Amino acid sequence: MEQKDKDEYKRYRDALKRIGQKKTLVLIDSHTMFRELFVSWLIKTGERLWQTYDFSSGSEKLAALFEKKPPDYILLRMDFDMKEALDFLSLIEKQNTKARTVVYSDNTDYTHVRAAYYGSSGGFLSTNETTKDILHCFSAVEYGNKYIDVHNAQKMADAAEKVKSLLKKEQEVFTLVQQGFSNAEMAAQLGIGKHSVENYLSALYTKFGVENRKNLETL
Repeated sequence: MEQKDKDEYKRYRDALKRIGQKKTLVLIDSHTMFRELFVSWLIKTGERLWQTYDFSSGSEKLAALFEKKPPDYILLRMDFDMKEALDFLSLIEKQNTKARTVVYSDNTDYTHVRAAYYGSSGGFLSTNETTKDILHCFSAVEYGNKYIDVHNAQKMADAAEKVKSLLKKEQEVFTLVQQGFSNAEMAAQLGIGKHSVENYLSALYTKFGVENRKNLETL
């Protein structure tokens, strides 16, 4: 490791150390393996994770946590149903406005990342990022900033420009496609026929330069 990388790593570790010593960090994740690995990683770097919570424990236990000792930082996994995730995120933000929530997810499509970034107070972290990126994220949040990695920030900006050029109904179809709605479900949701949905999808393929629905879902 070069000296400049060592210095950067130390700076991020120092920021994380301040969080570990002076702040309360809560991890909410239904994946037991990830929680255990994350705790092990923090211990290895000399830090301490104060509390871990399983998302499936529900809102009652989360509410109890806020009553006892409201956390300063929350790391929330968001790979389940988006509406349910956003409702849960809203619940967290309402429980304690001082808590800084960072959402992390495997899903990096435009709609998902945008909802996570703007719906949280701390930003978005992809699960594909390195430990160095995680430290960078904590450092940014510690200093009162929102975090998003360069790749997803550029991806979101590019997609946003294209979305702005869409017709209103095309925007609605695009959003529903990225949320996993079928053609029939979109037709029912928007109050239009299946043939109209297919026409809007065809227009979206052309405007985004993709060949099929799967490509559109993963923008």
